[in-house]
Amino acid sequence: ALLHAFDELEDLEPHEIVILCADVATSAPILQSIFDREVEVVDKNGTSRSITIPLVVADRGLREVSEGARLLSDVLELLSSRASRTSVMKVLAVDSVLSNVNLTRDTLDFWNQLLDRTGMRWGLDSSHRARQGLEAAAGETYTWLSTVQQSLLGVLLPNARAEAELGGVIPLDDLDTADVDAVAALSYLLSSLMDCEVQTRRQRNVADWCSLIEELLVGLCGIKSDVLVEPLEVLRSLRSSSQLMGSHSPTVVPFDEFASIVVERVEAAPGRQPLRTGAVTATSFVPLRSVPFRVVCILGYDDAVVNVKETA
Repeated sequence: ALLHAFDELEDLEPHEIVILCADVATSAPILQSIFDREVEVVDKNGTSRSITIPLVVADRGLREVSEGARLLSDVLELLSSRASRTSVMKVLAVDSVLSNVNLTRDTLDFWNQLLDRTGMRWGLDSSHRARQGLEAAAGETYTWLSTVQQSLLGVLLPNARAEAELGGVIPLDDLDTADVDAVAALSYLLSSLMDCEVQTRRQRNVADWCSLIEELLVGLCGIKSDVLVEPLEVLRSLRSSSQLMGSHSPTVVPFDEFASIVVERVEAAPGRQPLRTGAVTATSFVPLRSVPFRVVCILGYDDAVVNVKETA
């Protein structure tokens, strides 16, 4: 239908087309798969050529369009979890986190090798595991702390045997001083997460929780990181709301409740509306009076969406 519109409407440009979606989250991947491929068209002169119609999806949730918002959600979920390999690496693998410690994504392979060699399973340290129901008698074995300790000792004692050294830690072999930066960065990032996790063990008011998570995000990404604009705005907005509601006697809440509130806000908050970008715009049914579209398409608007009920 759009190809016909380009053929029939004189000087029609992609940015003059809008696709209104009843469920933009469901429609987005379908539309992207369609618009991302080339199509063969025949112009008025009979010449065949391949074209790609550009598409931009607007009105998605903040978490879907913002790397910083995803990082905020992932950090909150990590601090409330068993700190599995997957959940922690999801945070460490964020580009802004890596750039803050002057590393690239190539370092991830090295970190994964360290995890494989130390047999890391879950838990930041023994005290964190104890909170999850595992007796502290198991020690630091197979925790993130154990991986850091063995790796640090391995780069500091490159010729050491695989025997218990300082504090009973067995250093990893086949490491040398060239690995210092990657190991030191891993130690710094995990230390930031571990320190914050300890702080989550007591109840605080919402404003204090916001400050704690802000400090962690800045420590992970750096104070000048552009990625933090959206997550810090979410936290500041929540802090302001909580202070207005309970300025005289702020209520303390457990971390899990605070985390669930923030995640809900991140998932519900609309992302930026990238209108007039030169591409076809797909968006939900939001007011767009200031944007003069020449072609308006409706997608997925049916009885199931509007929840039409028959009345007697």
